[in-house]
Amino acid sequence: MKYRTALVVDDDVQYLRLLAAIFAGQGLTILTADNGKDALRILSEHSCELMITDLQMPEMDGFELSRLARMLAPDMDVVLCTGVASPRVVRQAAGLGISQVVAKPCRVQDILALLRGEDVPQPGSTQAVSVQMPGGLHRTNSNRT
Repeated sequence: MKYRTALVVDDDVQYLRLLAAIFAGQGLTILTADNGKDALRILSEHSCELMITDLQMPEMDGFELSRLARMLAPDMDVVLCTGVASPRVVRQAAGLGISQVVAKPCRVQDILALLRGEDVPQPGSTQAVSVQMPGGLHRTNSNRT
């Protein structure tokens, strides 16, 4: 696996537990938070190589969390999981340096591909396009037809 430590953030506690169980089964150290404030506290106390966050959460959405998390962990890869993976969301995510946007519900094979550092094709796209960003981060955009 590409990552050793990951933070998973989602206000849906059942979904959070499911992702954490899948990741833990891959030998990763998993930290979880059900809101952005707790996620930032965890990031201030622990080093994480990957953060997977929901977009729509109360109090602080995934975009704001990602922006603030970048200040604490500038080299951390960020994956945004959302039920609204529109082109606007993908563009906004790319502007924030988010590595990838993945539509919910995520398939197990997509989650495992993320852990290996692979790009996951976006729904409605013909392919995933990975763009090298400064600092070794990757941004993935979808090509829609």
